[in-house]
Amino acid sequence: MRIGVYGLGRIGLMHARNAALAEGVTEVVLIGRDADRLEKARAAVQAMLDEAGGTSAPLVTTLAPLEETLAQLDGVIIATATSTHADLARVVAASGTPLLIEKPLALEADELQTLSEELEATGTPIMVAFQRRYDPGYQGLRQRVQDGEVGPLRTLAAH
Repeated sequence: MRIGVYGLGRIGLMHARNAALAEGVTEVVLIGRDADRLEKARAAVQAMLDEAGGTSAPLVTTLAPLEETLAQLDGVIIATATSTHADLARVVAASGTPLLIEKPLALEADELQTLSEELEATGTPIMVAFQRRYDPGYQGLRQRVQDGEVGPLRTLAAH
């Protein structure tokens, strides 16, 4: 399975690392517009993979536009700036390529409703990432707060 990652900031690099380590992934394609930045991203992900040890899927880079790359992918992860999410989601959904996209999907509530309806109509599998919801540490903390084991919350910081 070939997985593309578009958006190579901190969260995009994490997604690329995780995809490369996932069973069944045969290649991770880093998609970008700047050759130097792509190479730096590839080196950063490779360093994370080396640190993790074990086997991982190879990393490749492409300067081809996302629209041209989608036909070669089995799935894509969008981790770009929030303001680009809606337009990119439309492009990916129209191609039928399964999509994992970072939250939020849109910046305005009315845009989100319209976009959700458009995306649903394509039938393309789409998941909006909310990484902490399923994190065991966060689930445990939530339960402890609900059970009253933690006193009044004054400040909460997530790292």
